[in-house]
Amino acid sequence: MHNLQNNLGTFWFKDEEENKFKGTIIYKNNHYLLKTDIKMEEYAKYYNKEIIIGYVNKTKITLYKNHLWNPFETVTFSIDYIFKNYDYNSNLNFKEIQLKFHNLENWIRNNEYFKMNIKDNYKNFAEYKCVNIKLNRFEIIFSLSYSITSTNISFCIKPNYIIQIVYENKTHIETILKDINIIKKFLTFLMHDETEIKLMTCMVENEFNTLNKTNVYSKFFDKTIEKLNSFDILIEFDEIEDIQLIFSNWFKISEKYQPLFDIYFMNFANESYPEYLFLSYTQALESYLRKNEKYIDNYMRIEEYETIKNQIIDFIQELIKNEDHKNSLENKIKFGNEISLRKRLKELINDLKNFEIINKIIDGNKNKFISKVVDNRNYYTHYDDSSNFKKDPKKLDILNFNLKILIELIILKELGFDEKFIDKKLMIKYSEYLEL
Repeated sequence: MHNLQNNLGTFWFKDEEENKFKGTIIYKNNHYLLKTDIKMEEYAKYYNKEIIIGYVNKTKITLYKNHLWNPFETVTFSIDYIFKNYDYNSNLNFKEIQLKFHNLENWIRNNEYFKMNIKDNYKNFAEYKCVNIKLNRFEIIFSLSYSITSTNISFCIKPNYIIQIVYENKTHIETILKDINIIKKFLTFLMHDETEIKLMTCMVENEFNTLNKTNVYSKFFDKTIEKLNSFDILIEFDEIEDIQLIFSNWFKISEKYQPLFDIYFMNFANESYPEYLFLSYTQALESYLRKNEKYIDNYMRIEEYETIKNQIIDFIQELIKNEDHKNSLENKIKFGNEISLRKRLKELINDLKNFEIINKIIDGNKNKFISKVVDNRNYYTHYDDSSNFKKDPKKLDILNFNLKILIELIILKELGFDEKFIDKKLMIKYSEYLEL
C-alpha cells in the first residue's frame, strides 16, 4: 500500500471518466482518505459516490464505499475499501478470495493433520495441505503451506495459514464481505478471542485466462490484535470432529438466530454497563426462544385467543371512557397470549438439565435463578422504585456472567457438538469462576 499513499493520482467517479480530478490517498487517524482538488463549494454533488476509480504511480485502483470527509479546504473522501491493481472490469464480482486472520496459526497449530514430517536435506521445498468445507454457494478451504529453506548452517520452516473462499459463481463484494464476517465470528467464538483480517486478496481473471491478485486494504483490517493465549481458546481446531457439519450449521443458525448472535458478539469485545449487558443478554435469550420451534410461543392456539381477545376489547371499549387507559389495556390484551419470560426460561433450563454446567449456573436452584433474571429484567425495564426489588451490582455481574455461559452453551448445542463434549469444555473453562 505504501506506494499508493501520499502520491498524487488521477481519479474519476464510476461512469464519469470524462470528468477526471487529482487526488492523494493519505492515512490519517486510522482512516484511508482521498484528498482531492475538488473545491468545497462543489461537495454537495458528491454524495453517494460509492465507487471511485483511478491511477496512482501507474497502478490502477478502485475505491469502494466512499464517504464525504470535510476537515480540509477541498473535498476529501473517507474510504472503506481500496482494491489495488483492479480496473473495475468485473464490477467488484469475484469467485475466489484469500484471507489471512490474526491468530489463525495459534488456533490450528496443534492439529495433527497439518503437521509435517521433516526429512533431511530438504532445500526450498514447499509442502501444502488443506481442509475443504463445501457449503451451498461456496467452498471454504483452510490451507497451510510450509516453505522450507536450508543451508549448511541453517534450516528454516515458515508456515503460511490461509483461508480461501471459492464461489460457484462470481459474487458481489457486498455478499462476500457478509460471508467473511460470518467466518470471522466463527473463528472469534471458538478461539474465544477477537480476531480480524490481516490480509485479503481477490483473484481476478485477466485476458489470458489466468488469475491476477488484487490486494484489498481497509481501515477494518488495520487493527492491533493481541497474540492468542492457548488457555483462552474455547474449542481448538483439532477438537472439531466434523468441521463440515459444524461450519454448515454455523451459517444456518447465525441467520436463523441473528439477534442472539448480534448481541453476543456486540458484547464480546466491548465493556458495557452491567444493566445494559443484562438487558441485552435477556433480549438475546428471549429472541432465541421465540425463533426456536421446539419452544411453545403461545398459551393457546392463536385462532382461539383471537376470539377471546376481541370479546375482551369490546368489553373494554364499552366500559372504559378514558382513551389513554383504554389504549393501555388493549395493548396488554394484544400480547396476553404470549408465553412469559419466566415460563420460557423454565422450559429452556428443563431442556438443558442434563448439563453439569447448568447446575453450576443456576446454583442448584432453578426457580431462584429464573426469579433473579425476571426480577432484574422487570426492574431495569421499568425502573419501578416502589417494587421490593433490591439492586445488587455484584450479583448482577455474576448473573451476567452466567447468562453469557448459557448463551455459549446454546450456540454449541445448536452447532451440533456432542453434549458431553460441550459440558466438559465449559466446565474446564468456567468451573473456577463459577465457584466464586
